[in-house]
Amino acid sequence: MTEPEDPATQGPLIRAAREEAGDPAVRASAAAAPSDEQPGARIGRFKLLQRIGEGGFGTVWMAEQREPVQRKVALKIVKLGMDSKQVVARFEAERQALALMDHPNIARVLDGGLAPSGRPYFVMELVRGVPITEYCDRNHLTTEERLRVFLPVCRALQHAHQKGVLHRDVKPSNVLVTLHDGVPFPKVIDFGIAKALDRELTSRTLFTEFGQFIGTPEYMSPEQAEMSGLDVDTRSDVYSLGVLLYELLTGSTPIEGARLRAAGLAEIQRILREEEPPRPSTRLSTLGAERSVVAADRGAAAGALGRSLRGDLDWIVMKALEKDRTRRYGSAEALGEDLRRHLEDEPVEAGPPGALYRLRKLARRHRGGSLVAAGMLAALLGGAALATRGLVEARRAQEQAMMARQLAEHEAAAAQAANAFFVDMLDAADPLQRLYSPRSLDGHPLRGAGVALADSVPAMIRQAAASVDGAFGDRPRTEAQVREALATTLGGCGLYDEAIPHLERALALRTADQGPDHPDTLRAGLFLAAYVRGERGEALARRAVEGLSAQLGPEHAETLAAARGLARMLYFNGDVAAARALFESTLATQARVLGPEHGDTLVTRHLLSYAAHWEGWPEAEALARDVHAATARLLEDDHPFAVAARAQLAWCLLDAGRADEAGPLFESALAPCRRVLGDEHWLTGNTALGTALALPADDASGRRDELLRLALSARVSRAVKERARAALGDPGDQSTRSSSGQDR
Repeated sequence: MTEPEDPATQGPLIRAAREEAGDPAVRASAAAAPSDEQPGARIGRFKLLQRIGEGGFGTVWMAEQREPVQRKVALKIVKLGMDSKQVVARFEAERQALALMDHPNIARVLDGGLAPSGRPYFVMELVRGVPITEYCDRNHLTTEERLRVFLPVCRALQHAHQKGVLHRDVKPSNVLVTLHDGVPFPKVIDFGIAKALDRELTSRTLFTEFGQFIGTPEYMSPEQAEMSGLDVDTRSDVYSLGVLLYELLTGSTPIEGARLRAAGLAEIQRILREEEPPRPSTRLSTLGAERSVVAADRGAAAGALGRSLRGDLDWIVMKALEKDRTRRYGSAEALGEDLRRHLEDEPVEAGPPGALYRLRKLARRHRGGSLVAAGMLAALLGGAALATRGLVEARRAQEQAMMARQLAEHEAAAAQAANAFFVDMLDAADPLQRLYSPRSLDGHPLRGAGVALADSVPAMIRQAAASVDGAFGDRPRTEAQVREALATTLGGCGLYDEAIPHLERALALRTADQGPDHPDTLRAGLFLAAYVRGERGEALARRAVEGLSAQLGPEHAETLAAARGLARMLYFNGDVAAARALFESTLATQARVLGPEHGDTLVTRHLLSYAAHWEGWPEAEALARDVHAATARLLEDDHPFAVAARAQLAWCLLDAGRADEAGPLFESALAPCRRVLGDEHWLTGNTALGTALALPADDASGRRDELLRLALSARVSRAVKERARAALGDPGDQSTRSSSGQDR
């Protein structure tokens, strides 16, 4: 009589099949089988030393191999009681997936087999490292150093994808950093839930059951969490890489892990599918006291760290984190290439292909020759900056080949016509006014210090403005863009009255070409409202708020900025109560939706502080202090908005009778005002007046009178001129010019 076969000696797949069939011998064997997992136990040629990790279905041990070579290894074995058909199949898939890999940044598979209990195991190189986030924080790596450590991770995942394997659980604990000759060297480990892209990894096809949640929620792509009929692909790993990059840059994941772990499955799916995370730079600004710790871990000041993320890195991370995977990077290699471009000061694919942006990148790469080539490059690229919006429209129409060609031809002609206006130069000469206009809404308003408004700049702008009539033929949108750019720059120079005709013409062109309800037309009307004011300005601003709210939603950044513009109109038109209510409600919504230190939020708080100061509201100083503190952290000292914030706080202190506190703030604001904005700018005049009034009335040096005369010579409001004349003891000419933008 043949003795019954011992289930413990059978292969895992046979045992799993018999267990699924309810074989009592298998159940008894599993219950009675002694554990072969303890220090000193031997599995094949390997002696277990200590347990170093544990996953959902496998345990990882540090083990020692003595033959044919002596070395320490990592041995992973299926847990007792977890060796069902599905787990064994998935475990075998991991072993086969790793065996396919041959990349220095992926842990190598060395061996594999069956333990005495019949449970499968495999052996891979022992990675003596720490999670990538922990390594970077512990060693206070800068943002650039972190990116250079992260790049090999992208290359490793690209290698895996080329082998037809997804990782599906990219997170810090699965990316360990070791040192090779003192240089950090990341290795990707644990393909424990890897999935074949286009091949069968085991002798049995491995399916993920419908409804089975696999992965770590805070690093999981929306389509991976959705568990629908839509299969995951390489772009799911790209999303997880984006989360890891976000954490390396900001110290937190886009969506907080604690919140996801406390939520139910349906809520996790909703959050990952619907909620847009803030940009990395915005997240930093909302961290509060923790912000300084995060910055210190990155060897930077809090303000400098936030500035380093704006632009390229914000764009790159948010492209990797797109909810719609068709808008993400198509591969890990594409993500890595964009990071390389950023590090080498090349234009990144995730960023807008504007002429000024590309020109700045070129100048940084070739500093020596950039001045010689600047004029030629501006002429060649300026038109492209003007045509950016049209090119975006062309891209959206690519599915219709004929329309795409027509749009491309149209925009090429528009670019050629616009080259002569050197739009990049005009943008550089726009240091302050854009902060308060809807044209700033194509990106974060707080970026880059302005350049000095030399005497030649207004002359150059006026020359360009004089030649705009008839220069664009039948291209009304291009002409409107040029006129809006001119108006923005004229306003930035304080030439408000000269800006108005261009804004009137731009609004008329857009109304005729795009219709009165098009968002571009509504923005143009809002832009004009800031200059004309009165009943017409209020009507234009109100129309913009209503139209943008209907098309974009009441809490969209552009709608909120338009509401701020309307509040400004109401205030300057004398409806103080309505203006205050709208300022406060807009500020509360911006702080909630965009963050308390987002540029739009700070601009609204600044304008509310201005109104509060003039009206004598008690919160004026607190609002001014908030804006001053934020701009001091976020911006360079000579950035015009930082200067305006200092001056605003100084005015609050001066008018509260604290000239000793106001004086140093005024002094620190006046020098950059004169250097960056010029002596005729209204902010320079206002600041000169404040600086003078903070000095003793009997100042014998003559500096007080000199500053008062400087204030009188600038384009300031009637109220400022009257206050300066009163301080000089000169009633002056009451008909002296005033800025149309600064009458109140």
